[in-house]
Amino acid sequence: MTFTPRCLNVVSDLPTVLSGERLFFIDPHEQYFLYQGDRTSGYLWNLKERQSELQRIPDQFAPFSDGICGSTEDVLRSGHYPGTLFRFPLRSSPSELSQITYTHDHLEALLAQFESDARLLLIFLKNVESLEVLVRDEHSTDANVCFRVRLTDGCRDNVRKSRSYITDAIRNNTRESFSTTYLLVIETEKYGIGKTVEKKAYRYWVNEFFGGGKVSNTLTELRDDPSVSRIPLVGTAIDVDGGGSSEKSPPTVLADDDNSVAAEDAKNNPPSGKIFCFLPLAVQEVSATGLPVHVNGYFAVSQNRQHLKWPTLGQSVESDKCLMWNRCLIAELIPRSYTILLSRMTQTTSFTAEDVYAAVPNVVEVDEKWQVSTDVT
Repeated sequence: MTFTPRCLNVVSDLPTVLSGERLFFIDPHEQYFLYQGDRTSGYLWNLKERQSELQRIPDQFAPFSDGICGSTEDVLRSGHYPGTLFRFPLRSSPSELSQITYTHDHLEALLAQFESDARLLLIFLKNVESLEVLVRDEHSTDANVCFRVRLTDGCRDNVRKSRSYITDAIRNNTRESFSTTYLLVIETEKYGIGKTVEKKAYRYWVNEFFGGGKVSNTLTELRDDPSVSRIPLVGTAIDVDGGGSSEKSPPTVLADDDNSVAAEDAKNNPPSGKIFCFLPLAVQEVSATGLPVHVNGYFAVSQNRQHLKWPTLGQSVESDKCLMWNRCLIAELIPRSYTILLSRMTQTTSFTAEDVYAAVPNVVEVDEKWQVSTDVT
């Protein structure tokens, strides 16, 4: 069975994925391709097997032959790209999918938002160690780096070792619980006019915890359930510098009944913890958890990947395995990762007693969804 294209004069404007020996065009409006006489939403080329078409309609493959990210005409001829490249042409006119269009100002705003949150992207990923934003103007063939975020050289080897410990254990299908704690230093570089560089560094104390061995019966059943297909892996991370600021105010020591001072201290130092499913979910001004640490887990998330799956009004957790899974991670595994992280803080001279106290949650501020009882059966 083969695909039969209806039209090939504008498919270079479609979203495209180049990976290994395959080049895939995505046609959400089903305008350009047929499959067995019916419209279809995509078309797949095998670069090695379809070289004749690459030569017959080279203009359709021009976006992948200009050298961006190592994709050149020679690479296409060889039939193999050593990686995965996503190309997303931005919408310049309204369509049935969306009325949103993108202007130069919109792109500038998107890049500015990316830069402001970029330091968060590398905290819990396992293999990605750097990201770059390159800009090429319409009068040039060369792309210039305007922004970069990466792990620093000083921490990279230790982070790789710690993360490989996690991934190797999971690949070996271990049934024992294990964790690793490490210092992660992320550096951002913003390039300005005249090749000036503005650098910032962000330090995170990270723990990753795998829930094997002795866990609740519920988590054991879900862990072994093929319909769930998730790994009992969580993590916690403390922002050592409070978001990269050069000065960090020490926590206020309070008497038990000094509520007015407590309220003022909470106002000046609100919880800043964010939720991750390897990448951060929707970044909000107010912490979604009320915790002073970032939390990561192999959670069940909403279809738009903005939020965790939570019970709807009148729905019980037991009615959905995804809801049960999230509850088990929050009630059982994240507290264990959090505890280990705090314990390791007390064992290193890098942190003061004030740092440790600042990392302990204020129960009053913790969101009720994250105050789940640990007596899960």
